[in-house]
Amino acid sequence: MNLTSIGLLIYLAKVRPMVSNYLNFIEIFNELVLYGCTGLIAGMTDYTPDREAGVTESQFKESYADKQNKIGLAYIVMSCLTIAVTFGGILFGVLQSAYYKLKKWRLSKKAAKVPE
Repeated sequence: MNLTSIGLLIYLAKVRPMVSNYLNFIEIFNELVLYGCTGLIAGMTDYTPDREAGVTESQFKESYADKQNKIGLAYIVMSCLTIAVTFGGILFGVLQSAYYKLKKWRLSKKAAKVPE
């Protein structure tokens, strides 16, 4: 999965297939977050090198549970960051469009008031 993300990142950065720069940025950002999240998923598995290091079972359970909690928190933060950036960009685009339409409407209203 990580090699697929790297390949897609290279393609997106080189070709930039989207219509606007914003869409290209969002696509690259989302792919970077996906790459990071797939890396974190490996930490959520039961594979740990601590078992071979001579750690007792109770120490292992406590330390591994803390690690999994931190990894889970990082995964949630990365997911929320992606949603916030994407939603923020969409909201910015909508507000910018509304601002320009309001400005255009005001100018057309002023032009209609001016007698010739």
